[in-house]
Amino acid sequence: MKNCFFKALILLALMLNLGGSLFAQARPFTITYQGHATHAGQPISGLADFKFTMFASETGTAVVGGPTFFEGSNAIDVRDGKFLAELNFTSFDGGARYLEIEIRYPSGVGAYQALGSRQPVTAAPYAMAVRKNYVTKIKSISPSAFVPNSSIPFIRNALEIFRTTGTATSLMTQFYADLDLPHGAILDQVVFYVVDGDPTTTNTCYALRNNVDGVANPVFLQQETGVSFASTAPVTLTMNVSTVVDNINYHYAIGCQWQWFSTPTDPSLVKIRRAKITYRVYE
Repeated sequence: MKNCFFKALILLALMLNLGGSLFAQARPFTITYQGHATHAGQPISGLADFKFTMFASETGTAVVGGPTFFEGSNAIDVRDGKFLAELNFTSFDGGARYLEIEIRYPSGVGAYQALGSRQPVTAAPYAMAVRKNYVTKIKSISPSAFVPNSSIPFIRNALEIFRTTGTATSLMTQFYADLDLPHGAILDQVVFYVVDGDPTTTNTCYALRNNVDGVANPVFLQQETGVSFASTAPVTLTMNVSTVVDNINYHYAIGCQWQWFSTPTDPSLVKIRRAKITYRVYE
């Protein structure tokens, strides 16, 4: 990749462990990094590999953090030049730190190229004063938030949502709910509470993101597929996601779907009770 111009903004500069003396030993910190990259004067779009390395000086060779790679299945989806990445380091001891960013675009093609000079990273006085940190929060998604993916007969009450009828072979039922999390939050985990009492089904639960510009391009952040539990007792399905929420470019949703490969025993035997979302915000 040649003639690549890069500029970036540190949205959340540091997350510091403020216990004890700041300069006594290395402290862990997290950077949520939003950048903008162009190639030949035009914003790039598509999957790109990134490499982040923390140095002790602007031009020296002493590496004090990383490198951290986002490549392969973890490549970053750049939209109109914009991207977001969460970086974790354990190298802050009060001394100077410089972040070097390298990119390979398209993903998997060619060699990494440094994007400009290293950028200084310092502990901002305001961050020290307000003592901000990541806080874990729990959000419950009730049956009232879930909707079917098509015009299917269903019942939704305070306890659950489920399909009422259906006899066609290869019948699919899907219920999904939009996620409304703060921009920059870290989505850690999704837990579904479901009932799957029809032994003829295969179920898939998922968390995904899609473009906010209306162009359908869903990307599954995580999904779990399995056979029917063939039980009317509620069960839990847990998915570990670990992604930074980017509301500028995407909207997010969760859902479950059931596929029948023979005539359904009873579609009403598959139900979503609720979902639990675990995420972190910086406050």
